[in-house]
Amino acid sequence: MSRSEILDRTPPHNLDAERQLLGSVMLDPGNLDAVASIVTPDDFHSEAHAVVYAHLVAMQQASRRIDEPLFIDRLRTTGDLERVGGLAYLVEVFGSVASPRHYRDYAEIVRRDSQKRRIIRAGLDAVVAAYDASTTPEDVLGALEASLASIKTGQYDTDPVTMATACVGAIAEIDEILRRGRGAGIMTGLPAFDTEVGGFFPGELSIVAARPSQGKTSLALQMAAHAAGNGHSVYFATLEMGRSEIALKRLCAVAGVSGMRIRTGTITNYQKSRIMEAAQSVALENFHVHDWPRIRPFDIQRAARRLRAEIIFVDYLQIVSPPDPKKKRYEQVGDISGQLKTIARELNVPVVACAQIGRQAEMGGKESRPMLSQLRESGNIEQDADVVLLLWRPKGGIHGKADSEYSDQSWDADLIVGKNRKGTTPSLRLDWDGDTTTFTCHNYHPRPQSGNWTPDSAF
Repeated sequence: MSRSEILDRTPPHNLDAERQLLGSVMLDPGNLDAVASIVTPDDFHSEAHAVVYAHLVAMQQASRRIDEPLFIDRLRTTGDLERVGGLAYLVEVFGSVASPRHYRDYAEIVRRDSQKRRIIRAGLDAVVAAYDASTTPEDVLGALEASLASIKTGQYDTDPVTMATACVGAIAEIDEILRRGRGAGIMTGLPAFDTEVGGFFPGELSIVAARPSQGKTSLALQMAAHAAGNGHSVYFATLEMGRSEIALKRLCAVAGVSGMRIRTGTITNYQKSRIMEAAQSVALENFHVHDWPRIRPFDIQRAARRLRAEIIFVDYLQIVSPPDPKKKRYEQVGDISGQLKTIARELNVPVVACAQIGRQAEMGGKESRPMLSQLRESGNIEQDADVVLLLWRPKGGIHGKADSEYSDQSWDADLIVGKNRKGTTPSLRLDWDGDTTTFTCHNYHPRPQSGNWTPDSAF
């Protein structure tokens, strides 16, 4: 079919299905609850049908009885009777249905054709925008992806269920945990975090926050590499570092070679051979690095879906390009965090995003433990996140308090679980190796666990 033939065609629609749906609702208004969860007035191709349906929904919401005489009286009162084709047409629509039993089938047809029309409109808008000399390809793709992402497809169960039904799902989840021998979280390789928190969970947004140069990128990369090493498909979006820099960082960590050797040109042939050996384990096909300094949430979602990623890392949140750059800065950052949370829910994968902490933690020339309120530029980050990890690595390290069990110990950093929507909020002690830019748990002895679950060993 030629381009002109496509453009000349009437968009997909089924007026008979629309009439049958409206007639089914009028015959049995009790069907409207189920129909309203499938279609909206905007899903009707006929404007008259959309108006009829909107009035039916409005009557239901106002707890008004729905029957033919009352409905016609309402249209007369509002002046919409002629707009919907007059009395004769309404009688024809409402009298054309012999039985209301198939209302759901008609609703599905109406929704299906509406989705197709939305896809066509999105494509045509993209074509028009692409011909506009003032737009960039990124602008066109961003608008197209936003339009397509707003079109819901598939079956969505939005109806409330009894607690009995919910319990069946909960027991099934427990059975699956017992079958796997561990929880549903993806392990990080830090035994303290994996035991105390359970790893990163599908559908959740986790934030790794710190001031600059504290090691949040190194920590995120270390966690991502551990997940990939245990067979998970990992997507790592990097906005500050290039792909080679990310790869070198990981190679040095595994090889035990200081990255400064490479920066200063003092690397030896022996050290290079160790890095080459490390590449055999680091070069994992299921670890995908996306180096794009202007990446947007839709770009992240598109790439992760295409790669079938099981966990997403973003470094870092505040420099992701906002969906609407015209908004105020705090609104932009809020939009970004909200969309990352949506990505986690829609793809059912963990999303782990690094974030900057404001300079309030350094006021008065003294370093203090970071707090949730110090997340930079938007309180929405804390609101949207399921888990917030605050990394604190002060100069000189951290010393155990005199009256604590750690009074004679020192360590380099605390990983503070500042928020955990579904669990505890411990503070975990970490040691830091500056040469390899990696963290390890300091003197950690896990509490006895019941059952046969133990965290994965460190990567």
